[in-house]
Amino acid sequence: MEQKEDYRFANKKEYNAALDMFISKKHIKERDIGYGKDKHKYLPIHIKEPLADYVFAEWNVIEENYKIIQGPKYEQKKENGKLVKKVVGVNDYILYTVKLLYVPDYPGAEEKFCTGTAAKLVQATNNCYEYQLPGVRSDAISNALQGLGNIFGRNLPRSLSDTFSLRAVGGKKDKAPETKTKPEPLTPNEKPLTKKNETIEKKSEPVKQKKEPINQDLNF
Repeated sequence: MEQKEDYRFANKKEYNAALDMFISKKHIKERDIGYGKDKHKYLPIHIKEPLADYVFAEWNVIEENYKIIQGPKYEQKKENGKLVKKVVGVNDYILYTVKLLYVPDYPGAEEKFCTGTAAKLVQATNNCYEYQLPGVRSDAISNALQGLGNIFGRNLPRSLSDTFSLRAVGGKKDKAPETKTKPEPLTPNEKPLTKKNETIEKKSEPVKQKKEPINQDLNF
């Protein structure tokens, strides 16, 4: 890979911190799963791709393939006043797999790889494969990116905080050192504040920075 002169992140630590950031909730979508019995949170591919441009020096799909597989066809029927799901036939599904190459945007970063898979029910229409392949391919790319960090919505479908991560666990947290300010010169009419004949020095407390959603550099 050709050497870059400028990088978005100074080191791997800064890069990992970016992966652990959370995205603004306005970009998070929901869809029904299980015949509408539950909701599934997700980050759309049109948000994930610019995020990948943000954290990676380069990334691309280097391998991809698809095949048609068969799976059970279900229908819900009422029996004794209850809805029951039964197998009534066979459906065709498109199974798409991709392999991504990506390079984190910090000095000395090596090429890395990740894979993703997605499946979609084949609709019985003319040119169904031509129309459906781009969508299932995008889903596979989205699934590959999702496992890399919170910024790609890794924890959205899980019963965890959207910002949950163990990267900050096990090491000492960086703490801003406390600094002491020298007492200002006193005027002739002022008396110093003393306690047991010692001048009291004021301590400046470290400023706590609030972790903001990663939007300022992405302009969306």
